[in-house]
Amino acid sequence: MAMLSFGGIDVSKDRLDITVLPDEQCSSVSNDAAGWAELIEQLRGSSITAIGVEASGGYERGVVRALLAAGMSVRQINPFKLCGSSPRPAGLWPRTIGSMRA
Repeated sequence: MAMLSFGGIDVSKDRLDITVLPDEQCSSVSNDAAGWAELIEQLRGSSITAIGVEASGGYERGVVRALLAAGMSVRQINPFKLCGSSPRPAGLWPRTIGSMRA
């Protein structure tokens, strides 16, 4: 049976930090069309069940649209609803998504 993978994306104005678990793959791309295309190519190489994207004042909109257009399962997450006043780093988003799928 194949192991399920989950992705997490920490969003900022200029950069996206990506973590894929359980493989613990980490990378960064620019938060623009070229970066989104690079991200999609990276993620296509993994059997990702879902990707959690931090809601970040609108900076996440482009990457969410690009991932959805590529046919990927995306969950937009409000970090403050999940963990009070301190947002989670990208490395914890995949765990959050994994626990939500049940």
